[in-house]
Amino acid sequence: MIESYDGTDNAEICVNLSRNTVNKLKIENKVTVYFLDAVKLNQLPKQYDLIITTWFTAGNFYPENFPFENYNSLTEKIDLSKNEKFDTIFTFAYEMLNANGEILIGACYIDNENTREKQELSYKRMGMTVITDAKDGFTATKERFWSQRFTKEKIYSYFEFVKQDKISFTPLDPYNYAMQIRIKK
Repeated sequence: MIESYDGTDNAEICVNLSRNTVNKLKIENKVTVYFLDAVKLNQLPKQYDLIITTWFTAGNFYPENFPFENYNSLTEKIDLSKNEKFDTIFTFAYEMLNANGEILIGACYIDNENTREKQELSYKRMGMTVITDAKDGFTATKERFWSQRFTKEKIYSYFEFVKQDKISFTPLDPYNYAMQIRIKK
């Protein structure tokens, strides 16, 4: 049913694993895997019917100069009403869509106290040091892990060039932890 599939990742080991799988399945004529940071999506000279970001990837695009080493000691909090990296990536993705194409953000954390607490607990159980607090719309660790949380309003703001009726949200669980987002062109 799929004519062709292009995949990208910024981790070379993941790209190599994907390429090996493509070769084993003998689907090289349908699948191309690129070693590419998402901020350079516009380097792909193609248009797409569907662009998918999987897992919680959309929340992992932290600002370029985020101070992981000393964030909790800063007095001024980071304003994520606009996250330039997220904005750049998804603006490029939207521009790469064919007419009636669609971006599917497979999962995003919902910005609320319950989600924040679960993120922090998860990172702490993995032995990481959480450097953010309840005032932040994201959770970050000293070990450079990052998870941004989103509200519908924040998504509408990031996709201000898209009519709101072209953006839909689907809850992924019964406890308001994550949602799937579809953006239609």
